[in-house]
Amino acid sequence: MKSEKLHLYRGSHYAYLAFLLTFLGLTNGVSSVVAQVTPDCQPPKVSEYLLLVVSPTPETQDQVRRALLPHTSTTICKYLKDTVTRIGGFTQIEAANACARYFNDTVGLSALRRSSTGTNIWNASL
Repeated sequence: MKSEKLHLYRGSHYAYLAFLLTFLGLTNGVSSVVAQVTPDCQPPKVSEYLLLVVSPTPETQDQVRRALLPHTSTTICKYLKDTVTRIGGFTQIEAANACARYFNDTVGLSALRRSSTGTNIWNASL
């Protein structure tokens, strides 16, 4: 009788542990989904040009990173309805245009250039 009670206790203990681990796994999954919300892109600073490369998937985002110099700062964000990789720091329009053409012609991804005025939007594929 005593061993039966001990066996039942162990069984319920394992069931509780299994429930707890499942619950933690589910809540961890929920927090991962919540953490994946893509923020809106920050506007460019004064006298800065941005490059926004359309990159809706992790694969295209990785493709953008591989095409850049190793220490280039990038941010994944939303621009209008698109998920893009934001590349900032361009101080000359020619450099931003050349980089946009590179992404369009060589990498094969659509790139937009945006200035701090907000009116200068250029699609490299046009």
